[in-house]
Amino acid sequence: MNGTAPMPSASPMAQGANPLDALEPNILPEPISWFPPAPGWWILALLIITLITAVVIWLVQRHRRNAYRREALKQLDQIAQSFQFDGDARQLAKNCNLLLKATALQVWPREQVANLVDKDWLDFLARSSGLNDFQSETGQQLGANLYAKPQTEQAGSGEQLITLTRQWISKHSLKKAGMGSNHD
Repeated sequence: MNGTAPMPSASPMAQGANPLDALEPNILPEPISWFPPAPGWWILALLIITLITAVVIWLVQRHRRNAYRREALKQLDQIAQSFQFDGDARQLAKNCNLLLKATALQVWPREQVANLVDKDWLDFLARSSGLNDFQSETGQQLGANLYAKPQTEQAGSGEQLITLTRQWISKHSLKKAGMGSNHD
């Protein structure tokens, strides 16, 4: 021995290899399962289901509440066809008046609507729909033509009355009328 330290034997690590390569591979945990979800997701799902249920119930109730409107509009279509066939303005005014009264009685109590005639009736129609046309010549046909002798009128005037009736059926509101209803 000559006084020098012995040289370590050449090993694979000593020759520039990465010592981390000799370690065992990491053991990874199982992936996080999607079920059961965290409590926040349960609450969110419950809120969404509640919201969807509330919207469906509201839509069904609204559809049922407006069934009388759909029926009245069907009857108005029949009245319009009859007017196109015979052109009788007095009969048109009478039929529109009857339809408006029947429709109003579906919403408001009989005591508040049934006895309304002439100007009071037209005021009620205007107030309950926000349509001022009931005070115009078109609206006045509802009162004037009921007692006039039968006549043929220009189709435009009759069409305006049909349009006004259709608008009232579509737009009348308890809030606008400021009266109680059968649905309270």
